[in-house]
Amino acid sequence: ASMLQDDALDPDESLELLNILRSFSGVGIERSKVGEAVAITPTDLPFNSPAPDLVWDGRMFVFTGVMAFGPRKDCQALVEERGGLIGGGVSKKVHYLVVGSVGNEQWRHSTYGTKIMKAVELRKAGASIAIVGEDHWQKMLFG
Repeated sequence: ASMLQDDALDPDESLELLNILRSFSGVGIERSKVGEAVAITPTDLPFNSPAPDLVWDGRMFVFTGVMAFGPRKDCQALVEERGGLIGGGVSKKVHYLVVGSVGNEQWRHSTYGTKIMKAVELRKAGASIAIVGEDHWQKMLFG
């Protein structure tokens, strides 16, 4: 707040504000050779590879993280319209954990990281839960 008291940002204040926004959003920014800003998203999320085809009817979905598509309830409604079910948490009954694409590089330490870690543990124990990113979920929805 003190950086805006004089209604101007000096270079040091600009850098500090950028770092605050980066840590809050979890998305890094790099400059390309032509000077355009390019979003950098987390790459170490434990998504299924290759990403599976999603089956909707009668399958249980759980969403975690922040969805670029919009509010989680809207994402859930799209699944329900296709015959899918919405779970309240990660369990052996869940078929798909969909991770929002507005990521955080520190996902393991975030509140949604606990769902991801539980899904990883269940998957290692033989459960058929798939961890997919929001981008893949949208691709399967809209083609």
